[in-house]
Amino acid sequence: MRTDETWRHEPLEEMNRLEKIRGDHVSGATEIAIRCAEYLRDEAESIAIDRPETFFSRLTEVGTELKEAQPAMAPVHNAVHSVLTAVSRHLEKGGTSAQLRTTATQTAQNFINHIKCSLEDLSKEGFTIMQGKRSVMTYSSSRAVAALLKHVWMKGLRFAVVVPESRPMSEGRLLARDLGSVGVPCTIIVDGAVSAFLEEVDVVLVGADRVSEHWAINKIGTRGLAIMARAFRVPIYCACETSKFLCADRLPFTQKEMPTDEIWKTAYDNVTIRNLYFEKIPLDSFTGFITEKGIVGIEDVRRIVTEASA
Repeated sequence: MRTDETWRHEPLEEMNRLEKIRGDHVSGATEIAIRCAEYLRDEAESIAIDRPETFFSRLTEVGTELKEAQPAMAPVHNAVHSVLTAVSRHLEKGGTSAQLRTTATQTAQNFINHIKCSLEDLSKEGFTIMQGKRSVMTYSSSRAVAALLKHVWMKGLRFAVVVPESRPMSEGRLLARDLGSVGVPCTIIVDGAVSAFLEEVDVVLVGADRVSEHWAINKIGTRGLAIMARAFRVPIYCACETSKFLCADRLPFTQKEMPTDEIWKTAYDNVTIRNLYFEKIPLDSFTGFITEKGIVGIEDVRRIVTEASA
């Protein structure tokens, strides 16, 4: 996720904020969603328009740009949807531009606050999962997983973490550095060594960019890890806030080819390079889901997804 140890936001030049969001292929969905909500909040503050309809039109354009910047991430979609829905309702009631602005900024800030509170509650739920566990494996770099592991570490549980690099961007290294900064012992391994180390771990924790009623979306390689974890009889949990829950038909999953030079900078005749970041993982691949609402199974996930998408 973040490239700093503390997960704090770095100062962003106003003109480059959207481009930085669009070009961010390392941060997790939670971090990006927070930045998108902040951007939407700040844009609402800066729109200098008298007519309410024009204000809403411009805000809709900003929301569309954000969703197009990170199309695979459900919390970005949900952040934009929550703000535009709230503003639209006030517009229908004859609200002034000032009232619409206030509604937009407050709704965006409420979304940010909700995510942060959800992370705290999710972290507390993780204590149950981690009791008695001496070694855990994770994958990619999830803010939810990091928050959970740091919380239980600070509460006195002791364990070690095995972290695959998660190529091509190697964001697993960033997670290991973040955990290591608070004292958690971490071992970095290459992605291909996952099966060799699964025999040594007690549980697997991964995050998600999105959860639907059928599958979760996460960094490519997660599905293979889930299959191997089941083969080794190691429980695997997905840790994510319900702000990432969204019905499949509300946001079709799209995949695009990423820069090939992230894998191999040299081009050779008859050699094709394909670089995909995400994949679907069926819900039944997981032992359970750790959320701010508790540790839930597949049917509860489907119920929550339906409620969140209503």
